[in-house]
Amino acid sequence: MTTEYCFIFGFTPALSSFFNMEIDRFLGEEEPLHLPIVRFYSWKGAAISHGLNQNPAKRLKIEKCLTDGIEIVARPTGGREILHGWDLCCSVVWPIDQKSSTVDFRDLFSRVNGILGKGLCRMGVTVEYHSVTRKSGFKDGPCFSQIDRGEIGISGKKIVASAQRIYEKAVLQQSSISIKKPGRDIVDYLNTGRAAELRSEIVNSNAYLEEAIRETFSIAEIVEVFRGAFESEMGKSGKFNLPEIF
Repeated sequence: MTTEYCFIFGFTPALSSFFNMEIDRFLGEEEPLHLPIVRFYSWKGAAISHGLNQNPAKRLKIEKCLTDGIEIVARPTGGREILHGWDLCCSVVWPIDQKSSTVDFRDLFSRVNGILGKGLCRMGVTVEYHSVTRKSGFKDGPCFSQIDRGEIGISGKKIVASAQRIYEKAVLQQSSISIKKPGRDIVDYLNTGRAAELRSEIVNSNAYLEEAIRETFSIAEIVEVFRGAFESEMGKSGKFNLPEIF
């Protein structure tokens, strides 16, 4: 009997920042998709990703990043800077049909965040979905200095950041889930004249999974919890294999 899968699911741990972003770009832009792909991934080391439309030469201290061994990479999606290495990321690549619309893409954003929220709930976290951006004037701050419209929070603090990119035949949604407090301070690597203020904003705006739950989960166990959440909403998943070019 042939199993009919509803989507493809995989976990690709500890890849470089370049490969993590290039896989997402390739799946969204070049790989013909027959089913949605849900890929969870972690990072080989510390890295800062920036949104597609940001200028890292203006916003980041490039030489300090290189000296401290922090990779810099552009995300295929938008948004502001995120410090990786202490988070778990999820990318959903969804095929587009000719009837897809902007409303559908907004619905997909909410649907994916809803599933991620259910996964967090399965680990004992009470989540909330923000309908408005908490404040304006955020352009010189990194992603986790503020919780924005549609994102997932805990007691008013952001725990999941998400952004979309619409390609010709697929939509890519990338999410970063804060697992534990980073061992580096992203503000040290930003070109900003208000470092102390940004540090305070990050403390007041960023939640971490390890601090929000009593039980300790390994990354592999967390991924399996999220797999269960996606399967409960989307049906049975098949195994994700990296495209041969990787």
